[in-house]
Amino acid sequence: MPASARRTDSRLAGPDRTSPPDGRHDLGEQSRLAIVENPKVRRELVQHIAWLKKRIHIADYDLDQAIKNSPAWQPKSDLLKSVPGVGPVTTSTLLALLPELGALTNKQVAALVGVAPFNRDSGTMRGRRCIWGGRTSVRNVLYMATLAATRFNPTIRAFYQPSASSANSARSPS
Repeated sequence: MPASARRTDSRLAGPDRTSPPDGRHDLGEQSRLAIVENPKVRRELVQHIAWLKKRIHIADYDLDQAIKNSPAWQPKSDLLKSVPGVGPVTTSTLLALLPELGALTNKQVAALVGVAPFNRDSGTMRGRRCIWGGRTSVRNVLYMATLAATRFNPTIRAFYQPSASSANSARSPS
């Protein structure tokens, strides 16, 4: 794999550290709009929300075009989108924030994302296995994709239903 395909393409770079974790800048403005009483401030907030939505739409379009026009990312994008439950948000996130995808083993990617269980052993003490660390934004998007896949992907649905109905599962309905 060429070095350029292993590093993050600058056109696909993720959000900066000042961005909300989900990239939705308009949510804070929507919350402010609900409590503002001054008509002038409300009007300005409505205009700002419209501007943010337009910029988000333009950024989404630019990102989609960058992926479509990239010989390194297009095949990966097509492969990811062929999985039921994986849509454009999951695909863009994985391509932008997990450029190692395809170059590492499944266990290495699981550890990198933070979904691989790690032991907490010390000497003869055998600790509990738990997941931690990793790329939070990728893990959050994968969680949402998994929820969607439980509806649209028969393999995931078959795996999810027995585990969701177990008594000890956090996913089981109360």
